[in-house]
Amino acid sequence: MKTRLALTAPFVLVAVLLLGAAPAYAGLITYDDFSDGDLVGWHVDEGNWTVKNGELSIRRVDYWDVSDYKLILVDGLDVGTFSLEVWLNPVNDSGAVAFWRQGWPTQMEVALSYYTNSLTITEVVNTDVMSFYGYGDNDGVRWQSNTWYKVRIDAESETGQVKVWVDDVYRFTHTVQAIQRSGQLGLHSGSFGSDWDNFYLSTEPPPSGVPDPGSSLLLLGISLAGLSAWRMRRQ
Repeated sequence: MKTRLALTAPFVLVAVLLLGAAPAYAGLITYDDFSDGDLVGWHVDEGNWTVKNGELSIRRVDYWDVSDYKLILVDGLDVGTFSLEVWLNPVNDSGAVAFWRQGWPTQMEVALSYYTNSLTITEVVNTDVMSFYGYGDNDGVRWQSNTWYKVRIDAESETGQVKVWVDDVYRFTHTVQAIQRSGQLGLHSGSFGSDWDNFYLSTEPPPSGVPDPGSSLLLLGISLAGLSAWRMRRQ
């Protein structure tokens, strides 16, 4: 996993962008495009998670194993308010983002998934499971296999509000009922498996979504470097 801080020196920004680093913007916590081919920075809680062809991937190995609780977590992270963007390629509607996860004794978790033909928020507190269905039923949202979707979640710890976008289209706001609203964050396999890419996590949303690290920011960095060099020559 790549963790980046915002840089101000133009020549450093250019160097970092040329090396394929994360876009630098306020509040960036961590970023991973899985191009390094490993799981450094992640903790595999359960499942056969691997990195293949620059993508995080998991598949159901045993046909009779219908558990969707194959979880991988951002290692050593406890987060309250956050903004997350990640690309998901579901297998048979599988795949979920899990957050505000607490272990023993609280055993709490909130998850966004696609279930029963709608976007679903599930809250688990100890053994109590509350699922809120119906988000996106009639607005054309349907997760299909072999299709990539950009999922964005903005979660506010103090209010419990969770806002969701799919492919840059706002879908709904849900208010989490649970009192405990901080904890670990990670990804669920779903029942059949899923692929993931371009994982961005920050404390605040970027101004207009996460930019392509290889396009506009690179041009901006080069422009800033050129301006800096011109000023140095002027001096």
